[in-house]
Amino acid sequence: MLYFLIILTILVISHEFGHFLMSRIFHVDVEEFAFGFPPRIASFKKNGTTYAVNAIPLGGYVKIKGEEGTVDPNDKNSFANQPV
Repeated sequence: MLYFLIILTILVISHEFGHFLMSRIFHVDVEEFAFGFPPRIASFKKNGTTYAVNAIPLGGYVKIKGEEGTVDPNDKNSFANQPV
């Protein structure tokens, strides 16, 4: 079970880091990079991004600005305003 959690952690972090990296390359703001699912155990904020470790270690997520489509239409660093 321990090996499974270690491998899962590595896979989840590398997968979510891919989303994070592509967002940064295309100049889209990332609001949060998190490992695990809430409740939150620890977090810190750097350059407008919240980095978090959550209590349930079975996944992770990257919250990209404008991903849900509700942002200022003049915000060029939003996912919703990126060209196809």
